[in-house]
Amino acid sequence: MKYGITIGCLLLAGLLFFGCASIPPSKSCINRAVWKSVPRDKVFDSCVKALHLQGYTMQATDSTLGVVDKSLGIIGTDWIRVRDGAVTAKYRFNFLVSEDSPGAVTVSVNTKGNWKADSGYNVDEEWWNAYIGNKIADNIKDVFSEIERLIGPPATTGYTTNAWK
Repeated sequence: MKYGITIGCLLLAGLLFFGCASIPPSKSCINRAVWKSVPRDKVFDSCVKALHLQGYTMQATDSTLGVVDKSLGIIGTDWIRVRDGAVTAKYRFNFLVSEDSPGAVTVSVNTKGNWKADSGYNVDEEWWNAYIGNKIADNIKDVFSEIERLIGPPATTGYTTNAWK
């Protein structure tokens, strides 16, 4: 009986602790990088290769599976679906590779994503917004790290914070 009360108290304390979990701080996400003295075609090809190496799907001819159009500088990934507990999320990256001025190639990234909880589950929307946003920020950081490995570091990098709902 004594151990049952102790275990019950520990479980209650754990529930109170996890029920009051603080919202994770939002990580900034790369949304733009500029490479100088690297040809646009090489930057474009490196973006496609980096996305492929990180497991993203893109098809040159089927926009439902993402899109790759070198002439326009557009790279869009297929939707990535993620399941965590009672929450299902999906996101995709849309890259635009452009040469805005001679010798300066800009890679802009637009991230689209959303999530929802299973029917019947109440979740802390603010906490999940930050959690999913942070996972996606980590994923895009990995993609840019791969691009840097292929062509070197960018001259400048821009950041944003993602909001999902």
